Amino acid sequence: MLLVLCGTSAREHELPPSGAVVIGRGRDADVVVDHPTLSRAHAKLTLGSHVTIADCGSRNGTVVAGRTLKRGEAVLVAPGSPIELGDALLVIRTGHDPARDVLASTGASREGLASIERTIERIAKSEVAVLLVGEPGSGKAWIAARVHASSGRSSAALVTLASSPATTPDEIAHEVRAARAGTLVVREPSLLSVPAQTSLRTALAAEATHVRTVTLTQRDLFAAAGSGELDVALFHRLAGVSVVVPPLRARVGELGTLAEALLVELTTAHGRPRMLLSADAMSALSRHTWPGNLRELRNVLSKAVLLGKGRVLTAAHFDLGGAAHASGASGGSLSAVVDEAEHRRILEALRHCSGNQTRAAKALGISRGTLISRLERFGVPRPRK
Repeated sequence: MLLVLCGTSAREHELPPSGAVVIGRGRDADVVVDHPTLSRAHAKLTLGSHVTIADCGSRNGTVVAGRTLKRGEAVLVAPGSPIELGDALLVIRTGHDPARDVLASTGASREGLASIERTIERIAKSEVAVLLVGEPGSGKAWIAARVHASSGRSSAALVTLASSPATTPDEIAHEVRAARAGTLVVREPSLLSVPAQTSLRTALAAEATHVRTVTLTQRDLFAAAGSGELDVALFHRLAGVSVVVPPLRARVGELGTLAEALLVELTTAHGRPRMLLSADAMSALSRHTWPGNLRELRNVLSKAVLLGKGRVLTAAHFDLGGAAHASGASGGSLSAVVDEAEHRRILEALRHCSGNQTRAAKALGISRGTLISRLERFGVPRPRK
């Protein structure tokens, strides 16, 4: 199956098990994508034991994993990987879930942040469900927030469903209703009980045109569906377009951009003036292996922002030795200081906003989804209207 996203439309095209398929704007193409940014014969898929795509001399190019192909150049395409043809985004969908091998991969050959950003821009405009696959802390929630913010639903709610065996059908129904006209972020749906999975599938079916889903996982959901651990119908509803989020160690070249973006967010959240990174600070960050991924980077920068003096952060401000264990509240004295300060600020914001989570998140300078994850992390009961 070939999923074609172009503007706000999303169409599926059946693919043969083998042979060549020409994609383009011309009426004689095997898959016609009627958009001015595509050439009449733009690209050719070759199907068989492997799938390749080649550019047919198109005017606006064929882009795979962030690289523009030369005329006639053919490259392998993995199922779920995005292919850019002009302003159209194509995804080959099969029974394979990219989570099958993502955790064993270094991610070095996977698309980087720039390519993911382009993919997000195209996906966000459509209504297709999104499946984000990656290691813990790799930034899936951040990307989910970007999908929502870049979509036509950005003025509505972004609601996070943190799945667990204790999540009840009533809680699921409440969250789906809260996400009406907006986006529901589903974390690890295979952790839900069977009744809860059924409730989620039913609720999403009832709100099919009103709620968009972005699912976050580090697991092989296709295998989970095959083993009965995940409801098959729910899997197919959630697994629209898969995007593999590479670990931070495979994105060292993007570390500066990520760190600067996080610094803006953190200084705002902590009420501190804007801070900059010195050359030795960037050098120290670049040498670190980041086993805790983006979450670890956030923790390291958060400590530096909270405890640092002045407007320039240097390598001396960073606690990189124990940072990998700082994702929980028991990560050590510096982590405890950060957690306590953040806990206090969240409670103050909720009191000031009379328990309204959306207003509290805005006052804190974070997304509602981030606020909800913080409430869960600190064991704070979520206020109900």
